Amino acid sequence: MVVISTVINDSLNVMNWDAENNVPLKARYGVLFKKVPSSFYNDWITACVNANNYLHGTETARIAEIDNYSSSTITDKTKTILDNNPLTGYLPVTYQNFRCSDRFMLSLFRYATKLNYRLDKWKLTDAYNDFKGIYNIAQKPFLTCSPPSTYYCIGYGPRWYDESAETLDIFLKFYEQGVTEAYTYAQTVWQYILTNLWDGYYFKYALNWNGMECEVQFHSIALRLRHYWAQMTNFNFCLTDIWNRLLISKFGSPQWYLYGIRHHATGDATRRLWNTFCAFVVLHQYYPLMDGQSKGNFVSMLKDSTRACDGLINSSGLYHSDTKKFSEYNGQSGNDMNTGLGCGLLFLQGIIPDTGYLMIPVFEERYEDGTCPLNKYFWYDPTNKKIQIPVKSGTLKFQFGSSSPVSVEFPNDGVYEVNFTSDWNSVINVTHIANLDTDLIYAVSPIAPPPPPPIYEKKCVDLGKAWGFRRWSVPQNVWK
Repeated sequence: MVVISTVINDSLNVMNWDAENNVPLKARYGVLFKKVPSSFYNDWITACVNANNYLHGTETARIAEIDNYSSSTITDKTKTILDNNPLTGYLPVTYQNFRCSDRFMLSLFRYATKLNYRLDKWKLTDAYNDFKGIYNIAQKPFLTCSPPSTYYCIGYGPRWYDESAETLDIFLKFYEQGVTEAYTYAQTVWQYILTNLWDGYYFKYALNWNGMECEVQFHSIALRLRHYWAQMTNFNFCLTDIWNRLLISKFGSPQWYLYGIRHHATGDATRRLWNTFCAFVVLHQYYPLMDGQSKGNFVSMLKDSTRACDGLINSSGLYHSDTKKFSEYNGQSGNDMNTGLGCGLLFLQGIIPDTGYLMIPVFEERYEDGTCPLNKYFWYDPTNKKIQIPVKSGTLKFQFGSSSPVSVEFPNDGVYEVNFTSDWNSVINVTHIANLDTDLIYAVSPIAPPPPPPIYEKKCVDLGKAWGFRRWSVPQNVWK
């Protein structure tokens, strides 16, 4: 039987935590697992900007923001990015064009407003009009674009996640920055998905490619749309898809193979670590919305027979016992970035929902977002045998040690620190740290009011607190 705490500790100990300008997500793993202080984001963004890598510099700034860390270094380097990151039309260039997969780049418009810097260059409404204009030309979701009219969509697509969900999320991010009309376009993309990609049993891979495909984080984006759209058309299709794809036969369900998410349910058995992580994020997020049978199957996958963690370590081919590292795909060598992600996956597999459950915020910043949902409220301290998690009140169980899962009652919603014994088999104490942040969106958040008519100019107040999430204030019609 795998002892989760031992594997996490061994894997973290073989990682190199030096700043590297090509893997900014690794900085988040270091903070998540208490291997580096939050100030390490300064080193990371400096390395990125010094290498003229403004894409990863922006990603680092956004990760630090999500982790509630700010500094003069991040401010200064963000200004450098605002000065130097090129535009295509009014959209930020992410490589040669604007890619929907790099959605964190839209944060640059918020940063320009927050810092009152380079507003002559970072014009949100013009950027939105560029993106909307290309969508009106394409009449379908797309993956990349360059104004005024160039776009790319894979030949057999659009796909359910890569083009469709990511285009939808771009419109949501414009909407959350105050572009009211973008809400309607997000609804239009959802209707496209329903019309073209729902087959009555699951969301198929692409317009001209049937079968189930690995990008389960589609469902996190759907949850964000549902937060704003109280009567979201056929949202229940998401729960049906999750059941048929991930839960109907537990790890014998179509999207699993050897305890990892396979690339394509009938065509490619390659296991993918990133998608496996995202599947567990989605399952935890959707847990309060599931029926009893779905909840029971998910809990059983975590704790019964060959547990999720046992299968991941011993069968998936994603963990390498000789190096103590994880790889992106089975058959590859392990590396540091994927090792951090694998430890994050084990963290999630060590927590079993019951009458209570994890409150993982619902958002995505990039393609196959590997850490951002584990925001400032999450950490795992292997040295002091503590974790911090946001929870919905009730009972949760933990299986980080070698004994049977230990049950803990959380009397109220909130953020808790849980202190374990040295072997992780028992809990010493549980401490309430903070209330849940009402600026974040969860699967069980109250549905937000629909957008007001576009007759007032929206003002952005305290963007640092906003984190890209919206709380409505009526009738002032401002962000808070």
